[in-house]
Amino acid sequence: MRVLDRRGRKPELTHATGERFARLVDGLHARSEGWGVETMARELAVSGKTIERYLDKCGEALVDVDGRSRLEIVKRGGRRVARLAPRTATLGAGTYQAATLQLARTVLRFLGGTVLESGLADMWEKCMAALPPDQRDRLAHLDRKLVSIAFAEKEYRTHDDTVDVLVRGLVDQKRLRIDYRGKRGEGRVHPFDPYTLAVHRGGLYLMGHSHTYEKVITLAVERIRRATLLPEGFEYPASWNPRRHRRRVFGLMGGDEVAVEVVIRDPDTETLIRARRLGLDERFEGRADGSTLMRCRVRGTSELASWLLGFGPHVEVLSPPELRAAIARQLRTAAARYGGEAAPAG
Repeated sequence: MRVLDRRGRKPELTHATGERFARLVDGLHARSEGWGVETMARELAVSGKTIERYLDKCGEALVDVDGRSRLEIVKRGGRRVARLAPRTATLGAGTYQAATLQLARTVLRFLGGTVLESGLADMWEKCMAALPPDQRDRLAHLDRKLVSIAFAEKEYRTHDDTVDVLVRGLVDQKRLRIDYRGKRGEGRVHPFDPYTLAVHRGGLYLMGHSHTYEKVITLAVERIRRATLLPEGFEYPASWNPRRHRRRVFGLMGGDEVAVEVVIRDPDTETLIRARRLGLDERFEGRADGSTLMRCRVRGTSELASWLLGFGPHVEVLSPPELRAAIARQLRTAAARYGGEAAPAG
């Protein structure tokens, strides 16, 4: 494989150029969901024009049995991404499998512009291509028949490179180097063994073992400033179970386990709370005044407090005293923001 110099000549392929081509092809094979063109140029230490020339040559050389180039350049979240098309498209599905896949796409719509959304889109295209025309006609309006109503989802279009590295670390069981920004802007670097990528309330969270803290922690993906794939692997722990790790945790952030008692003041609120699987071994007891007492055990109460505050005057925390006091402080502060206005009658 040769490239032209400025005078249009074909110089001999240098060792450095051959090495970069080998790394380019190997990188494309390693990244099944694609490799950002700008990231590729940076990692191969070449200019934008040079990487375009490399991709042109690869597109000519990497072809399938029908002579079609397997190299694709796609747009993802405003970025150009290079990827290798699969040699065959063998996915087959029926209408109900297609409907299930469409629902998964709409639930995970907040992942738009990332490798994960691209993978779902590829699966959808192959699924539709495998269906006979009459079944495709039945699915014509599926995007309006099955929808997910989003609520304050996070945005990941600018975090595609990070998500790509996290997925590769998870799949290949490779250690990561993560530069993480805390809530107040402070930074910390973690050698990190990734265990689980979790979707929670329209956001992505990475759970795994931090070698900085020597314990399992949870990181918000959007606060990862840089994730680097390290050469060393790690042994995925046979005892790891994300559900067991979160037992009696409301949300994602754990803490010390405490017993919680909450009075639910009206039937409508009780119906709303009972409809949720809280995973806190909750028990409900009717009281003489018509209210309901909910007892549960929780590891960490910060996320529980925020949730309970959303019910306003319809719930009252009795214990533990620390949780009751924390909620009382927040309610007093909120009331002061509004001038301490009295509640309307009725």
